[in-house]
Amino acid sequence: MAPRDKEGHPLIGNIYALQCIAEMHIYLRTVHEFRPEEISDLLYFEDPLRVAQHCWEENTDIYAFRISDLIKKYNLKEVYPAAKPPVKESLKSRLEEAKQMVRASSLSRAATAKGTER
Repeated sequence: MAPRDKEGHPLIGNIYALQCIAEMHIYLRTVHEFRPEEISDLLYFEDPLRVAQHCWEENTDIYAFRISDLIKKYNLKEVYPAAKPPVKESLKSRLEEAKQMVRASSLSRAATAKGTER
């Protein structure tokens, strides 16, 4: 739960932080065109959104938001923990598992179809 004042109201600083996160989220969801290397770089981290927020706060280029460049410029791989296991590797293994399930299902249907043809 977010820190509150004596009366139980959210601290004003937290409200501004939430507003910043909301603005970044809207930008990333509706405007930003992710390049493959940006996705790969963000998936390296345990908390990609926190890293994206850090990049957002450090970005001084009013015409571009180059996440990969900012990650390198500020050495964010040294600042934020890596995902365990790496998200990218986990997604690859899940994709392979899904492909194997689809193949097995297709083979099973093909065998069943051959059995009913007789």
